[in-house]
Amino acid sequence: MVTNNRIEWIDSLKGFAIFLVVMGHLIQMRWWPDGEIIKEYIYSFHMPLFMLISGFFARKGTELISLQEIRMYIRRKAFQLLIPFTIFGFFFLIVHRLTNIWKDYILLGGREYWFLWVLFQFFVWVTLCSFLYNKLVKKYQIPSWGIWIWLLIPLSVMQQSSGIFTSILSQNNFIHNYPFFISGIALSRYSVLMKVAINKRIGVVSLCGYLLLMSLSPFPGIEYLRAICVIQLLISVFQSSIHFRPLKTVGYYSLEIYLMHYYLCYLIPYSTFNSLKNIYNNLNIHIPHI
Repeated sequence: MVTNNRIEWIDSLKGFAIFLVVMGHLIQMRWWPDGEIIKEYIYSFHMPLFMLISGFFARKGTELISLQEIRMYIRRKAFQLLIPFTIFGFFFLIVHRLTNIWKDYILLGGREYWFLWVLFQFFVWVTLCSFLYNKLVKKYQIPSWGIWIWLLIPLSVMQQSSGIFTSILSQNNFIHNYPFFISGIALSRYSVLMKVAINKRIGVVSLCGYLLLMSLSPFPGIEYLRAICVIQLLISVFQSSIHFRPLKTVGYYSLEIYLMHYYLCYLIPYSTFNSLKNIYNNLNIHIPHI
């Protein structure tokens, strides 16, 4: 359902994703029985899910036809992403009593706020690459589908980067999440991909595949397969079944929650967490090891 130019099920999905982000960091900051196991399940897909959702709304950037439009688009993204990245990064340094901005924040790729910095890079790369490719299509009559190969150029460039830029550009986060951002753009462009994504029967297969992959020893590419399986499952469920208003509200304010939750996590007293741990222990819940 679409209301006020917003897609409600995507807001709900974002709400669920930001809940997992907060839960993962709570586990990291406040010890929890089986916490590392829970965190590994959460971390197997939650940021790729956010990147795919962001890519779903990046289609406009691939269709700009003038340099003026591109400048305005990138300026708007800089305002949305880089200003919070800078302001909250400054607060982070103050709270943790860090004084060297270059060493303690920039060289570490934005630390806890790397998502904003990497997401901005994605928007810039995709917008510029699409603009150049569209020019080539018009001039040389090359096939439009080739843009998907062209959009892999940033990934290749980042993989070949070395030295100080790998840290500043948050190379590992870029390489791991860029394919999901591109997948989000493809999902918004091709209805056949969306039909696959929302198919519940495929969702059942994805669930089985995810559980199987989580039980296997790591091999090259397994982290991508795990994320793809659970993301398809979640899309198939949320697109047709989840209509929970509080979750949609949380999704609407997901950026604000992302920016603030690091500080709010520290405000939760250990006594509250100890009470939750006691309940957890009394329930005798066991989560299988991965």
